[in-house]
Amino acid sequence: MSFEKRPLHVAMLVVDANDARGSSMKRAFSPSPVVHPAIEALWEGLKDRTDCQVDVLFGREVPAAHIRPRTGALSFREIPYRRIGGMLPGAGFLGRTRSLLQALAKIRPDLVHGQGSERESAIVTVSCPFPGVLTLHGLMGEVASMPGNRALLHYRIAGWIEKYAVKRAQGTIAISPYALRIILGMNQRCRFIPNAVRGVFYLPPRRQSKKGKPRVLFVGNLTPVKRPDWFLQCVRTLWEQGLDFDARMLVMGDPHHAYYQEIMRQAAVSVGDRKIEVKTNVEKVWEEMSDGDILFAPSTWESMGIAVCEAMASRLCVVASRIEANIPLLGQGCGVMFRTESMEDALEALRKTITDPGFRQSTVDSAAKRVLEYHPSSVAEQTIRYYRDILGEFKRSG
Repeated sequence: MSFEKRPLHVAMLVVDANDARGSSMKRAFSPSPVVHPAIEALWEGLKDRTDCQVDVLFGREVPAAHIRPRTGALSFREIPYRRIGGMLPGAGFLGRTRSLLQALAKIRPDLVHGQGSERESAIVTVSCPFPGVLTLHGLMGEVASMPGNRALLHYRIAGWIEKYAVKRAQGTIAISPYALRIILGMNQRCRFIPNAVRGVFYLPPRRQSKKGKPRVLFVGNLTPVKRPDWFLQCVRTLWEQGLDFDARMLVMGDPHHAYYQEIMRQAAVSVGDRKIEVKTNVEKVWEEMSDGDILFAPSTWESMGIAVCEAMASRLCVVASRIEANIPLLGQGCGVMFRTESMEDALEALRKTITDPGFRQSTVDSAAKRVLEYHPSSVAEQTIRYYRDILGEFKRSG
């Protein structure tokens, strides 16, 4: 039976954060694979499909204590591997690559979907004999070119792997119009399909009234790109000027890194009797967003701000920098944007949002309509259509 008339058999390649050294997403007591929330959301949309069966493959050097159970159309396969080259850099990458290629040769899927462009998922996708699709989550070539990253070898290697894989992929998925513009310069077989937002973010907020003292949130890794220092400075300035609001940070990152430690030190400083609440490695982010009113996101760069989308679905008013990835999300009244280089603009945007609840509500209503495009069911439908388009092209080309 041809793939046009039967369920597709897709092998999706992911990296298990519990196997990746240095990952800020490790969850020791969570079943493997532990992945980015956007991949979780795509799985949510795929699990109830009847036109697609998905085997999720992930490498593990040490067997996982718990593996996710089969759920509807999704099954999860741990692929054991041995490092090639002992403890040398890249030994795990080479071991996972070899084992995943061997696993695909046995499974023989209709199509391979590599999640991420800079690791073994990408290399395996473009090296196996099956048609493949890559989703670019991070645009590592852009990250490697940023000031401060150019001298870091691991970013340069990641950017090279990405460029190599993208040029050879049968299909690529850009998660934002900004990413689409970048990828089309390397591969014309690209389609814009946004990252999905998990369904729990669309549930009614716990703070039903959303009235009274507003709460401002920061959500993200403690890295210079996310600019948590801007959040700290703006919050303290507005407190010193007499504004009445709460502030909370939901953070991730490497607690051994000097920048992480400095931000945590700064966050512990109080203004009078007010102090910023900090929570680390929160698993149920949707519950925290449900208790918020405003997301302040001063990043200097994003491929696609998943925290921004989650906040929109949670009916928070988003105040964010006017970077290219945010414009299609927050434009036309769906949020508040300020000049990326202007702390003064950021401060005034946040002040207006805190002091004008009617203005907040109007942006929230507009954003709630736009973010429906990012629901798991919508993104899964777009993804499967792209799978079939790629398979059709592959079949026609022989």
